[in-house]
Amino acid sequence: FTGTAGSITKTLTGTGSAQSLSLTAADLVTLGEGAITVSTIAVDAAGNAATSTSGGFSFDNTPPALTVAAVGDANKSIGDATSVAGVISVTAESGNAVTVIFAGAGTVTKTLTGTGAGQTVALTSADLATLGAGAISVTTAVTDAAGNVTTSTNGGFSLDTTPPTLTVALAGDRSEEHTSE
Repeated sequence: FTGTAGSITKTLTGTGSAQSLSLTAADLVTLGEGAITVSTIAVDAAGNAATSTSGGFSFDNTPPALTVAAVGDANKSIGDATSVAGVISVTAESGNAVTVIFAGAGTVTKTLTGTGAGQTVALTSADLATLGAGAISVTTAVTDAAGNVTTSTNGGFSLDTTPPTLTVALAGDRSEEHTSE
């Protein structure tokens, strides 16, 4: 195996059947990230050798980039939470899978595909009913094509679903007196 940072050799004894070979974490560090070429040499009992360079793979162990930012302040009304402006903005690499989990009294999961630019995540009235009023935590995860994951817990907020009360009181005597002359 030859990688961008080094090479390693593994030895197997033939059995006549296909065999698998595992690389350890230390092997992967030695090889480094990027293209890995595989060269295989088989030698029979008479010393005859056959070589193959088929196979190879790309090793990616770098977590994907993820930015999560709250939209507005940390106190959200029903109008704030359901606005198209969203409650959080998520930036993930183009094509990466993004999962956002909102947790309050219940949980709501939103999924999107990264575009490389900020994307807002808004909630619906049904989502608010599931979450309930109070503290809402946000966990965002992005997964790249190699299966590497980055998570963030940014963007939590307090949800106020109670409409304000309004009391109207009339002051003074509002009776009218009419006299005729």
